[in-house]
Amino acid sequence: MKWSHFWLCCLALSVANIANVQAREALNHVNSICSTWGRNHFKTFDGDVYQFPGLCGYNLVSDCHETYQEFSVHIQKGMVDGHPTVNEVVVTINDLVFHLTKSGVSLNSDLINLPYFFAGIQLERNAVYTKLQAKVGLVVMWNGDDAVMVELDSDYRNRTCGLCGDFNGVPVYNEFIHKNRKIHPIEFGNGQRVHRPNDDCEDPYEEEEQALEDQALEDQRPICEKMIHSEAWSSCASLVDPAPYTQACVQDMCGCGKNTDDFCVCSTLAEFSRQCSHAGGQPPSWRTPQFCAKTCPFNMVYEESGSPCMATCTLSDTSSLCEDHKMDGCFCPAGTVWDNISQRGCVRQTECQCKHDKIYNSGDVYRQDSEECTCYEGRWDCKSLPSPATCAVEEGSHVTTFDGKAYIFHGDCHYILAKIESKDDASPKFTIVVQLVPCVSHEFDTCLKSVMVLLNDDKNNMLAFSADGKVRHNTQIISLPYNTGDINIFQASSFHILLQTRFGLQIQVQHVPVLQVYLTLEQSYKTKTRGLCGNYNMMLSDDMKTPQGIVEGTASSFGNSWKAKSTCPDREERLDSPCSLSVENERYAEHWCSLLTSLNSTFTNCHAMIDPEKYHKRCIYATCNCEKTEDCMCAVFSSYVRACASKGVFLSDWRVNVCDKYTRGCPESQSFSYKLQRCQRTCKQLSSEQQSCTSDFLPVDGCSCPEGMYLDERGACVPMNKCPCYHNGVHIKPGKSISFKEQHCVCTNGMLHCRTWRTFTPACPTPKVYINCSSADIRELGVQCAQTCTNPESDSCYSTECESGCQCPNGLLDDGKGSCVKKHECPCQHDGNIYASGSKIPDQCNTCTCKMGKWECTEKKCPGTCIIYGSGHYSTFDQRMYGFQGQCAYVAVQNKCGNKSVDDTFRVITENIPCGTTGTTCSKSVRIQLGRKEIKLAKGDYKILDLAKGPEIKYTIRNVGMYLAVEASIGITVLWDRRTTIRILLEPQHSAGVCGLCGDFNGDVQNDFTTQSQMVVSSPLEFANSWKVDTCLDAEASVDSCALQSHRHSWAQIQCSIIKSKTFQDCHKKVDHLPFYENCVKDSCACDTGGDCECFCTAVAAYAQACNEVAVCVAWRTPEICPVFCDYYNDGELCQWHYKPCHTPCYKTCRNPRVCTNSIPNLEGCYPVCPEDKPIFDEDKGICVKICDGCIYNGTYYNDTDVIYNVTDNLGMCYYAICKNGTVIETNYPCSTPQPTTSASTTTFITSTITTPTSSPTPTVISTTTATTTPTAPPSTTQNETFVLCNCTMAKCIDNNTIEIVQYECPPLEEITCAREIKPVIVDDEYGCCKYYTCPCECEGWGDPHYITFDGVFYSYQGNCTYVLMEEITPKHNLKVVVDNVYCDPTEDVSCPRSIIVSYRSQVITLKNHNLIGAAKLEALSNGVTVKLPYYHQGIKVLSTGMSLILEIPTLQVVITFGITGFSISLPPREFANNTKGHCGTCNNNKADECMLPGGQLVQNCEVMADYYLVEDFNKPSCHAPSVQPTNSPMPPPPLTTCKPDSICEVLMGSVFEACHSLVSPDKFYQGCIFDSCHVANPTVQCTSLQVYAAACSQAGVCLNWRDHIPLCSSNCPADKVYKPCGTAEQPTCEDKPGESQINYTTEGCFCPDGMMLFNKESNICVDKCGCLDSQGIPRELNEIFEQNCQKCICEESTKSVTCKPKDCPAIPPGSCTKPGFILVNQTNPADPCCLHYVCQCDSSTCPGIDLSCEVGYIPEVSVPTGHCCPERKCLPKAVCVHKNVEYQADSSVPAAECQNCTCTRQVEAESGLLMIICLMLTCDKNCGPGYQYVEDVASSECCGRCLQTHCVVDGNTTKELLKEGERWFPPGNMCEYYSCVKIGKTLTTFKSNTVCPPFQQSNCHPDTVQTAANGCCKICVELDKGCKRGSMKQRITHNGCQAREDVDMPYCEGSCNTFARYEEMAAGFEHTCACCREARFSNRTVELECLNGDLVPYTYVHVEECSCGHSNCDQAARLPARKRKAIRGD
Repeated sequence: MKWSHFWLCCLALSVANIANVQAREALNHVNSICSTWGRNHFKTFDGDVYQFPGLCGYNLVSDCHETYQEFSVHIQKGMVDGHPTVNEVVVTINDLVFHLTKSGVSLNSDLINLPYFFAGIQLERNAVYTKLQAKVGLVVMWNGDDAVMVELDSDYRNRTCGLCGDFNGVPVYNEFIHKNRKIHPIEFGNGQRVHRPNDDCEDPYEEEEQALEDQALEDQRPICEKMIHSEAWSSCASLVDPAPYTQACVQDMCGCGKNTDDFCVCSTLAEFSRQCSHAGGQPPSWRTPQFCAKTCPFNMVYEESGSPCMATCTLSDTSSLCEDHKMDGCFCPAGTVWDNISQRGCVRQTECQCKHDKIYNSGDVYRQDSEECTCYEGRWDCKSLPSPATCAVEEGSHVTTFDGKAYIFHGDCHYILAKIESKDDASPKFTIVVQLVPCVSHEFDTCLKSVMVLLNDDKNNMLAFSADGKVRHNTQIISLPYNTGDINIFQASSFHILLQTRFGLQIQVQHVPVLQVYLTLEQSYKTKTRGLCGNYNMMLSDDMKTPQGIVEGTASSFGNSWKAKSTCPDREERLDSPCSLSVENERYAEHWCSLLTSLNSTFTNCHAMIDPEKYHKRCIYATCNCEKTEDCMCAVFSSYVRACASKGVFLSDWRVNVCDKYTRGCPESQSFSYKLQRCQRTCKQLSSEQQSCTSDFLPVDGCSCPEGMYLDERGACVPMNKCPCYHNGVHIKPGKSISFKEQHCVCTNGMLHCRTWRTFTPACPTPKVYINCSSADIRELGVQCAQTCTNPESDSCYSTECESGCQCPNGLLDDGKGSCVKKHECPCQHDGNIYASGSKIPDQCNTCTCKMGKWECTEKKCPGTCIIYGSGHYSTFDQRMYGFQGQCAYVAVQNKCGNKSVDDTFRVITENIPCGTTGTTCSKSVRIQLGRKEIKLAKGDYKILDLAKGPEIKYTIRNVGMYLAVEASIGITVLWDRRTTIRILLEPQHSAGVCGLCGDFNGDVQNDFTTQSQMVVSSPLEFANSWKVDTCLDAEASVDSCALQSHRHSWAQIQCSIIKSKTFQDCHKKVDHLPFYENCVKDSCACDTGGDCECFCTAVAAYAQACNEVAVCVAWRTPEICPVFCDYYNDGELCQWHYKPCHTPCYKTCRNPRVCTNSIPNLEGCYPVCPEDKPIFDEDKGICVKICDGCIYNGTYYNDTDVIYNVTDNLGMCYYAICKNGTVIETNYPCSTPQPTTSASTTTFITSTITTPTSSPTPTVISTTTATTTPTAPPSTTQNETFVLCNCTMAKCIDNNTIEIVQYECPPLEEITCAREIKPVIVDDEYGCCKYYTCPCECEGWGDPHYITFDGVFYSYQGNCTYVLMEEITPKHNLKVVVDNVYCDPTEDVSCPRSIIVSYRSQVITLKNHNLIGAAKLEALSNGVTVKLPYYHQGIKVLSTGMSLILEIPTLQVVITFGITGFSISLPPREFANNTKGHCGTCNNNKADECMLPGGQLVQNCEVMADYYLVEDFNKPSCHAPSVQPTNSPMPPPPLTTCKPDSICEVLMGSVFEACHSLVSPDKFYQGCIFDSCHVANPTVQCTSLQVYAAACSQAGVCLNWRDHIPLCSSNCPADKVYKPCGTAEQPTCEDKPGESQINYTTEGCFCPDGMMLFNKESNICVDKCGCLDSQGIPRELNEIFEQNCQKCICEESTKSVTCKPKDCPAIPPGSCTKPGFILVNQTNPADPCCLHYVCQCDSSTCPGIDLSCEVGYIPEVSVPTGHCCPERKCLPKAVCVHKNVEYQADSSVPAAECQNCTCTRQVEAESGLLMIICLMLTCDKNCGPGYQYVEDVASSECCGRCLQTHCVVDGNTTKELLKEGERWFPPGNMCEYYSCVKIGKTLTTFKSNTVCPPFQQSNCHPDTVQTAANGCCKICVELDKGCKRGSMKQRITHNGCQAREDVDMPYCEGSCNTFARYEEMAAGFEHTCACCREARFSNRTVELECLNGDLVPYTYVHVEECSCGHSNCDQAARLPARKRKAIRGD
């Protein structure tokens, strides 16, 4: 057959040749790549290289492990020009089938364009390869010819089949050796054939292997070896075995025969080059223009190994971002980057352009509303421009603050929109109040009813705008335009009213289709605003700050806090969707609102500037919510149009397809316009000299009068005179009535006259008083404006009328609970709860304290959190929320931004892993770059990579519940739930220093959308796409998953409704649920493939976590809803794993014994619950342990036997540490000696050199320990060296590894003198064999504060920071003591210890005093949580003596005390001698080194030393350690101080303490006391020196009852305790057990009296007999019987507990009630409070009805007589006048008598009690204006005559002209214009007329005949022959839909010519003479026409220059019928 010769020449290589490559290259990625190339060569994943000459279709590689095939790669082979090639590559991934051919790529049989990116699959084609990369872990590359490469993720190991093998890591086996049978490569290859329909293909024959003896083959070998084994390829040969590729080259040369083209050699060399790159090598540039040349497009160059992630103009830093391996291909030359903006090829970075709305060259400037940006080397350099901010209330319920925060609030009251302070002395302060009410019966259909403006909080200077377009000034309707002071109000259109000021305020009021308001402020008002509009500080996080100073979490709580009327009810948060009420409404809304997001609508032009998504959501919400559906929908459209206009995008004709009824509703005299930016002309303006408005406002749309027309009060261009009434914006016609607030009012003479039927109940609860508006002062506002704790000034209350009711008396304020309190007692409100004055609540990392009704909060900068979850939901550090569904890798956050350089770089990159047909995200991968390390989180696990450059940054990785936490030491933490949720936490030091999808963390949400090129944009798409880290396609607008999967919409809504249910009700007031619910529905719709519950659960968990972070723990998971099965982790019957919905991240583990990052919130998940006997969780073993096997060293965890360090000092010594049995063993030895190892050795001992104590004047124990590591060789044992072996036995090294055992001898016991002047103590030596004297390690601090160190140095130090008192120089017990000092005197800068912080192992105990001036208020905290005393936990005891706290560590014999006196530290010298540093010194009995700095340097003054032991404290940011080392120059001596005359310090030196002077010197205590007496205002501080001295005496065995001698220092023990100067710290209790250990420490304190003891350790109750404690804490004797809480109780002796049973009561005798309103009720019997009896009690509901009606003018007063239950009525006169049963207010007009003016006075009639009416005769005004005459009509019943019109009045320039009916008047000098007086009906009306003259051309006139016509206006002349002449007209040219911008002059010819017909006898017919008027001279002219698409096209037309008569042929007309024809002159 034809295969025989080929196989003989090209026999397969040995399949074992490549095996060594795999073994050597385990760390590169060669073993994850399969390839085919050249003449049928294949390399498997496992390293086998073979030849298979098949020319059919084959399975290259498939996923064959599972029943479901996830992917496959098939190839179709063929022959081209005698060479084998790959004709087609078919890649199948799930349901997607890609066909790759040389002509194109198809997907599921449809051609697609490249690049292509969808569902996690990216396809692109470059100059060399077609590359398909799928996120399932597959990469396929094809060079379009012979070479195909497939790379797989390691997850597919041992899962593949095909020509690439099984990927099991073992060469040969299963491919070529199967079941011990050798498989021929052809047999193996034929088995991988893919059979296709009608496939006519022949398999190659199998042949036996034969030796390659062909001479032709051997002739080619030297050629191949010379090329592949050359020096240039040496680096590759060291990484990849060249033999298989040499053999492949020989095979190719042999197969080519006489064909000598490049293919024979190039294919294998190219493959060897590629394999070299895969192995991490650098292949040479072996190609030349004459040999295997490659060409590249543009100016790119071909390289054999380059990064496929080329640097581009927008992404220059690709080295650390690229995950792809190096490959051959076309690359940019060095020093250039790829121009991905204009696709110009490779350019220098300086030539890079920028792109925003178009392309900008470097140096070009782009300016937008708030910044100006210059393009510089591909990046924008932007500077901010001053621009105003706008707050808006739209659709009645949507509010957007000045800082851009948007929320929904359905109000029903008047609310303070903005309360604005003066920006300077010349500007007023002002308040904007809005009235929100339900539009109809539906409570959530909210309308903005009115807007009020109060200047300087003056209620008598108020402007009000109502929904009907009316404007009022102090309740009076005003006509526009209107000016008052610095305010100008005008009507910009029929839809919009503008208020402009000179002090930086502008208000735009839109009243069509619904009332909306836009409030704009200049930047000078920053931080000067409060109210619903926020505080304008450019920070979004605190916009919802209440008047009391706390930030609320929900819109309802925030909105309720800004009520302007305290009597309005609070509003609740809306939980349901308005569209859920009507399917029809929802469909209607979806249909019309989709115009906003449509890509083919009028609004599309603005998408790049204003993201339409939030407006689309608002449109859906408003359209479903409103009864007036179209009005609300159109209001949203107009809001979007206005937002676009603010960005400079003006949308016209948007009403053509929607909301067009408003364009058709203009009055006949008006027209509609989309862009009005001028003042509306009104009738009033014509007659007014008031200043006009400015055009400094955004254009508006609406109806307006055309030129020459003016608007009147009705909105039309005609006059009107009517007087209706108004109330709260409601229009009442004359004579009509209205009812409100239980009053009925009638409109009469423009005023409302009201009578009320309200029932008044003047009885008020004490101490409130009743205010009666009828008798109150006219300035009284009523109860709705009464002072309350929430509004103590009441200056922002809005009310038009007084309201009666109960209110607090003057001086008291309503506390919101119905009581009256003083202002300083006012409570505060938050989240709907009321907190008493002095209460403290947390607010993120701050604490808020309630003071005088307002919250005062600390202002620490809190850590920021960026949240990314679900299908692209983002919340930035500054809390801006947006959606983005990109499928590339993106920078979430990095600290290298722009040109800024940083030292410790970090970057977090996220990438979505899609699933489902919609491409929705089902998981994420995260790359965290920390310096030189990269941590990749993917598929539930993590990998750590070395980036080879960058700083080393410490980090930890640990599991916290459901999250994997990566915590870095530089202040960044990443939490990943192993699925789609990522939380990035940044510490405050990174504020304003980061960039990426998470924003810049500067508090300003407005610039969060800063692109990678440093420009702030509006579109989230443009912003997010700029942060790509690769070259994949830009993401497009996200699809509506619920629209695509409509069948899942209802299911998603039902599932996600749990967020709105009672399950989360406690959280609804703190966290807005709406965005989480919407995201849940969207994600649940999208997850249609294997992720239904996953997407839903993630979305709900996101809301639960948000609740968790505001201290609302919600246990929402159930066995049916998103269960978490923690029992899976429990082993057998152990039950230590439990699910916790919100567990602290701080729990003790072996790897993190002390970890507790405060910024990490509580997290849900499975947590171990360890028992007390095994309190530590071992992550590696998954069990709870008592002691960990591993070690922690410098924060790093080491397993047992791990070497921690092994270093040398280069001076001959080596240092070595190993973890052994949970202990770090450190040793040193001469470097010539072998280091300790863990290998076996014949020597079983290792040395420990001991220097025993020797006598000296100041003995010091010095020990150097070399610890044991077995089995190992002795590291430093020398000949004749002696060391301790065990049990006080010595060993001596003789020689030759011989050890002699000798007896351990103790040195003589020698007494020493302690530098601290105290007695030494005897202790055991290190081995417990000998005893020696040493000095106790005791340190005290007290007063201001004064220190006596361990070695007796006294000094005073007034630092007010946090400092180290004591820590170990070499960590041994992990004990550290820190003191927190604060200034404690109001007059002096003196400090006191506020707390002592003890860190021991994994615990942090804080002993704190909350009162540094008066009596101590002590508290103990464990890891930040207050604990109940006494406290026993993990080897630490803490108890209270009543005067101090005592902490003991029994195992170490450490005792630490803290109280009002100060602190003391007592350490055992055996454990801590010579190993301490800090403020307390070194404890080595040597004063000389007591003032030692942390680095070991000694200074002379401990005051200087103290500065350097500062501890970083976030609460004290101003505290910093000195940056330079101190000098040892002596400090000046302290100034001498004299004791104050009343000082008690002298007592220390007197007889009271004399007994102790010989044991403890009082000098230092006396010195400290003197200092305190002179510097501290509080004299009691002097007592601390005495108390500390007395405590020192007590420890020395001298007990002094000194307080009885000094009244100032008397003890303050509770009544049941007595003071004792010396008592045991741990008092005896009834529960003590024999042999139980107690604190062996004597102290003063409050103790039980003699003969009594504590009942138990927790009760703090003293008893003389041990019995029981009852429920009230009262001790009871055994068997004592007593009554308590109406129960009969006994103290049971057997159980020592109280048992009770109810008390028996006698039967209740019957009773009855006789008075009305009284009923019989059960009440407590005063004689026996435990029993009941019957009494008569008033129940007003049983009272008979009472007639509350009174005559007009009277008001009912209801009172209850003493002893009665039911009320009685009285009618009291009101402060009104009454006429014809109508009430009139004082000073108002009364229509009482004709021709008289009657007024309601304030005089009271004695008989009726009503006000009196006084009438005066009417005075007629007989002065009529010009054109009118006063006429009296005797027959008329009118009181006065009237002015009758006699003339028309015309305003001349200087005079008024009077015209009679029919007269005309011409203005002087203008006869073309005249005015005439015409009578229309009974009215004389002036008409203005203009004479229109006919066209006049002087060129057509006879000379000297031009004159003025008789009308005096027009010109006339004697024309030339009425012959042919040139006329003129103007015409606008239109052609093919394009039109000229203006009219052009179009001359024409007209007139008669000499034309006649006469009979000619000679011709026997007519002679015709014809002439026509035609152009005699003309020219072509060109004009530009503007088309609809904006194009300008030229158009040529004929311009007539001259006309004349031209002869024509008339004969044809007589003989032929006439035929019309049209002549067309070419353009």
